[in-house]
Amino acid sequence: MDRVEIASAGFNLLYALGIVWKKRWAWPAGFLGCVLAVFLFWDLHLYLEAVLNALYAALALYGWWTWSQAESLSSHAHWPGTRLLGMLLLLVAVVWPLGYGFDQWSDNPRPYADAAIFSFSVVATWMQAQRIFQNWYMWMGINLAMVFLCTDRGLLIYAGYSAIMFFMAFYGAYSWRLSEERSKN
Repeated sequence: MDRVEIASAGFNLLYALGIVWKKRWAWPAGFLGCVLAVFLFWDLHLYLEAVLNALYAALALYGWWTWSQAESLSSHAHWPGTRLLGMLLLLVAVVWPLGYGFDQWSDNPRPYADAAIFSFSVVATWMQAQRIFQNWYMWMGINLAMVFLCTDRGLLIYAGYSAIMFFMAFYGAYSWRLSEERSKN
Protein backbone atom coordinates (compact mmCIF):
# COMPACT_ATOMS: atom_id res chain seq x y z
CA MET A 1 0.00 0.00 0.00
CA ASP A 2 3.00 2.35 0.31
CA ARG A 3 3.02 2.97 -3.45
CA VAL A 4 -0.71 3.66 -3.44
CA GLU A 5 -0.26 6.06 -0.51
CA ILE A 6 2.60 7.90 -2.27
CA ALA A 7 0.74 8.14 -5.60
CA SER A 8 -2.47 9.30 -3.92
CA ALA A 9 -0.66 11.96 -1.92
CA GLY A 10 1.22 13.11 -5.03
CA PHE A 11 -1.90 13.51 -7.15
CA ASN A 12 -3.70 15.25 -4.29
CA LEU A 13 -0.80 17.65 -3.80
CA LEU A 14 -1.01 18.53 -7.51
CA TYR A 15 -4.73 19.07 -6.99
CA ALA A 16 -4.12 21.48 -4.12
CA LEU A 17 -1.57 23.47 -6.10
CA GLY A 18 -3.94 23.66 -9.05
CA ILE A 19 -6.78 24.87 -6.83
CA VAL A 20 -4.55 27.53 -5.27
CA TRP A 21 -3.57 28.72 -8.75
CA LYS A 22 -7.19 28.35 -9.98
CA LYS A 23 -6.32 25.85 -12.73
CA ARG A 24 -8.94 23.47 -14.10
CA TRP A 25 -6.39 20.65 -14.43
CA ALA A 26 -6.46 20.43 -10.63
CA TRP A 27 -9.73 18.50 -10.69
CA PRO A 28 -8.53 15.46 -12.75
CA ALA A 29 -5.41 15.24 -10.55
CA GLY A 30 -7.63 15.27 -7.48
CA PHE A 31 -9.88 12.63 -9.01
CA LEU A 32 -6.95 10.22 -9.47
CA GLY A 33 -5.58 10.88 -5.98
CA CYS A 34 -8.98 10.26 -4.43
CA VAL A 35 -9.66 7.03 -6.30
CA LEU A 36 -6.35 5.67 -5.01
CA ALA A 37 -7.15 6.86 -1.48
CA VAL A 38 -10.41 4.88 -1.48
CA PHE A 39 -8.43 1.63 -1.59
CA LEU A 40 -5.88 2.85 0.94
CA PHE A 41 -8.38 3.88 3.61
CA TRP A 42 -10.72 0.92 3.11
CA ASP A 43 -7.80 -1.41 3.72
CA LEU A 44 -7.21 0.36 7.07
CA HIS A 45 -10.89 0.14 8.12
CA LEU A 46 -11.28 3.92 7.96
CA TYR A 47 -14.52 3.49 6.07
CA LEU A 48 -15.69 7.08 6.18
CA GLU A 49 -12.33 8.23 4.83
CA ALA A 50 -12.77 5.71 1.99
CA VAL A 51 -16.33 6.90 1.31
CA LEU A 52 -15.13 10.50 1.63
CA ASN A 53 -12.54 9.93 -1.07
CA ALA A 54 -15.17 8.34 -3.31
CA LEU A 55 -17.26 11.49 -2.78
CA TYR A 56 -14.18 13.62 -3.46
CA ALA A 57 -13.78 11.81 -6.77
CA ALA A 58 -17.41 12.62 -7.66
CA LEU A 59 -16.93 16.21 -6.49
CA ALA A 60 -13.81 16.41 -8.66
CA LEU A 61 -16.01 15.70 -11.67
CA TYR A 62 -18.44 18.36 -10.44
CA GLY A 63 -15.57 20.82 -9.87
CA TRP A 64 -14.18 20.16 -13.33
CA TRP A 65 -17.61 20.85 -14.79
CA THR A 66 -18.31 24.01 -12.75
CA TRP A 67 -14.86 25.44 -13.40
CA SER A 68 -15.33 24.66 -17.11
CA GLN A 69 -18.56 26.70 -17.10
CA ALA A 70 -17.08 29.73 -15.35
CA GLU A 71 -16.32 32.78 -17.44
CA SER A 72 -13.53 33.72 -15.05
CA LEU A 73 -11.75 31.57 -12.52
CA SER A 74 -10.14 34.60 -10.93
CA SER A 75 -13.28 35.57 -9.01
CA HIS A 76 -14.59 33.95 -5.85
CA ALA A 77 -17.35 34.57 -3.33
CA HIS A 78 -17.36 35.19 0.42
CA TRP A 79 -20.03 33.77 2.67
CA PRO A 80 -21.44 36.09 5.34
CA GLY A 81 -20.57 35.05 8.90
CA THR A 82 -24.13 33.96 9.67
CA ARG A 83 -24.21 31.54 6.74
CA LEU A 84 -20.83 30.10 7.70
CA LEU A 85 -21.90 29.73 11.34
CA GLY A 86 -25.12 27.99 10.26
CA MET A 87 -23.12 25.56 8.11
CA LEU A 88 -20.72 24.82 10.97
CA LEU A 89 -23.62 24.12 13.36
CA LEU A 90 -25.23 21.83 10.80
CA LEU A 91 -21.96 19.96 10.37
CA VAL A 92 -21.57 19.45 14.12
CA ALA A 93 -25.16 18.13 14.21
CA VAL A 94 -24.21 15.58 11.51
CA VAL A 95 -20.88 14.53 13.03
CA TRP A 96 -22.20 13.20 16.36
CA PRO A 97 -24.78 10.69 15.07
CA LEU A 98 -22.48 9.61 12.24
CA GLY A 99 -19.59 9.05 14.64
CA TYR A 100 -21.88 7.25 17.08
CA GLY A 101 -23.14 4.95 14.34
CA PHE A 102 -19.64 3.98 13.29
CA ASP A 103 -18.60 3.61 16.92
CA GLN A 104 -21.45 1.17 17.59
CA TRP A 105 -21.62 -0.79 14.34
CA SER A 106 -18.15 -0.90 12.79
CA ASP A 107 -14.55 -1.66 13.61
CA ASN A 108 -13.53 1.93 12.81
CA PRO A 109 -10.76 2.79 15.30
CA ARG A 110 -11.50 6.55 15.35
CA PRO A 111 -15.19 6.96 14.42
CA TYR A 112 -15.74 10.52 15.67
CA ALA A 113 -12.57 11.92 14.09
CA ASP A 114 -13.42 10.06 10.90
CA ALA A 115 -16.98 11.45 10.96
CA ALA A 116 -15.79 15.03 11.55
CA ILE A 117 -13.18 14.91 8.80
CA PHE A 118 -15.69 13.30 6.46
CA SER A 119 -18.47 15.83 7.07
CA PHE A 120 -16.34 18.96 6.99
CA SER A 121 -14.38 17.77 3.95
CA VAL A 122 -17.44 17.18 1.81
CA VAL A 123 -18.63 20.72 2.47
CA ALA A 124 -15.15 22.24 2.02
CA THR A 125 -14.71 20.51 -1.35
CA TRP A 126 -18.14 21.68 -2.50
CA MET A 127 -17.14 25.20 -1.39
CA GLN A 128 -13.97 24.94 -3.50
CA ALA A 129 -15.99 23.92 -6.52
CA GLN A 130 -18.17 26.98 -5.92
CA ARG A 131 -15.05 29.13 -5.37
CA ILE A 132 -16.11 30.22 -1.87
CA PHE A 133 -13.16 31.80 -0.11
CA GLN A 134 -13.80 30.39 3.39
CA ASN A 135 -13.11 26.85 2.15
CA TRP A 136 -9.47 27.55 3.00
CA TYR A 137 -10.24 28.06 6.68
CA MET A 138 -12.09 24.77 6.79
CA TRP A 139 -9.16 23.02 5.11
CA MET A 140 -6.78 24.36 7.73
CA GLY A 141 -8.73 22.54 10.46
CA ILE A 142 -9.41 19.43 8.38
CA ASN A 143 -5.78 18.93 7.44
CA LEU A 144 -4.58 19.45 10.99
CA ALA A 145 -7.05 16.77 12.13
CA MET A 146 -5.80 14.49 9.33
CA VAL A 147 -2.21 14.84 10.55
CA PHE A 148 -3.24 13.42 13.92
CA LEU A 149 -5.53 10.71 12.49
CA CYS A 150 -2.97 9.51 9.97
CA THR A 151 -0.14 9.53 12.51
CA ASP A 152 -2.35 7.53 14.88
CA ARG A 153 -3.06 4.94 12.17
CA GLY A 154 0.58 4.66 10.99
CA LEU A 155 0.08 6.48 7.69
CA LEU A 156 3.18 8.60 8.00
CA ILE A 157 3.32 9.54 4.32
CA TYR A 158 -0.30 10.72 4.44
CA ALA A 159 0.37 12.50 7.74
CA GLY A 160 3.24 14.36 6.08
CA TYR A 161 1.07 15.09 3.07
CA SER A 162 -1.68 16.41 5.38
CA ALA A 163 0.86 18.65 7.13
CA ILE A 164 1.87 20.06 3.75
CA MET A 165 -1.80 20.52 2.90
CA PHE A 166 -2.32 22.38 6.19
CA PHE A 167 0.23 24.96 5.08
CA MET A 168 -1.13 24.88 1.52
CA ALA A 169 -4.48 26.03 2.92
CA PHE A 170 -2.77 29.14 4.30
CA TYR A 171 -1.10 29.66 0.93
CA GLY A 172 -4.43 29.13 -0.83
CA ALA A 173 -6.16 31.76 1.31
CA TYR A 174 -3.29 34.18 0.75
CA SER A 175 -3.21 33.54 -3.00
CA TRP A 176 -6.98 33.92 -3.46
CA ARG A 177 -7.00 37.12 -1.36
CA LEU A 178 -4.10 38.53 -3.40
CA SER A 179 -5.94 37.63 -6.62
CA GLU A 180 -9.03 39.41 -5.33
CA GLU A 181 -7.04 42.54 -4.47
CA ARG A 182 -5.41 42.58 -7.90
CA SER A 183 -8.76 42.29 -9.65
CA LYS A 184 -10.09 45.30 -7.69
CA ASN A 185 -7.18 47.50 -8.76
